[in-house]
Amino acid sequence: RGIDEDIESLKVSIRALKSRRNSLALVSRLPPEVLATIFSFVSSPGGPKVPVPDAKPDRLGWLCVAHVCHLWREIALNQPRFWSHIDFTALTSAGIAEMLTRARMAPLFLK
Repeated sequence: RGIDEDIESLKVSIRALKSRRNSLALVSRLPPEVLATIFSFVSSPGGPKVPVPDAKPDRLGWLCVAHVCHLWREIALNQPRFWSHIDFTALTSAGIAEMLTRARMAPLFLK
C-alpha cells in the first residue's frame, strides 16, 4: 500500500470516530422532530439572524445548523418548510431550482 492509501484510510477512520463522538453528545439523543422544531426558530423569516461569513444579511443564515454535524445536516436539508421561503432577488436560477426541489410540496412564500 502506498502512503496516499494509508492517508485515505486514516481519514475514513477519523470521520467514523468523529461521527461516533457526535452521537454520544446529549443533544444527539433528541428526536429529529425536536431538532427540526428548534431549527425552525432560526429558519423562520422573523427569527433570529444568524451571521454567516461572506453572506448577505438574511440570506439563508439558518443553513449554519447544517454545518454542525452529519445528523443536523440531514435534518436541516430534509425539512421542506425550511426551503419554502424563496427570495428571487437573492438567489441564482440554480439556487432557486434547488430551493424548489427541496421545498417539495410545502407551501411556497415567494419574494
